[in-house]
Amino acid sequence: MAEHGVCIENLFQEKIRLYGELLDLFGQEKKVLFEADTDAIWRFSNQKQVLAGEIEKIRESILKLLDEAEIHHGMTVQSFSVDRIVRQVPENLSKPLSMMCSKLNDLKNAVHQAATLNANLIKEYLTFIHGFIDIIADTRRPKAFYGNRCYGNASGNQSLLLNKEV
Repeated sequence: MAEHGVCIENLFQEKIRLYGELLDLFGQEKKVLFEADTDAIWRFSNQKQVLAGEIEKIRESILKLLDEAEIHHGMTVQSFSVDRIVRQVPENLSKPLSMMCSKLNDLKNAVHQAATLNANLIKEYLTFIHGFIDIIADTRRPKAFYGNRCYGNASGNQSLLLNKEV
């Protein structure tokens, strides 16, 4: 188990590093959201997907090590819990893992908060753009009718910027 314990500790450290990178990415993404740099937003989205994939591979590796050490955990990659692992490993391994688990949980919470903030920023930005397009395209107002005729510009569209109803 000692051999497996060292590997599990290393994987926990790698997981902490990846969550730290993910948190940094969300911070960088927040900056480009204010700049409305869509290319950078897509780039960050791809990088986040890569990091999430690496974190999932670490989960798989930890579960495999637990299986090899014959520690019955009853977890899948989707139900993975570092807290549960700390409770199920031998005491000599649980102490160092416990400290890493605390750090990992703090990082996970920070990543969740950053992700929520960025998602709200994107939602507000898209709502603003949608409202702006509605104003320019004048999609919220019915066209002016008088005597069964529509009075608008030659194309039949009205623009608040170019036409004024009397």
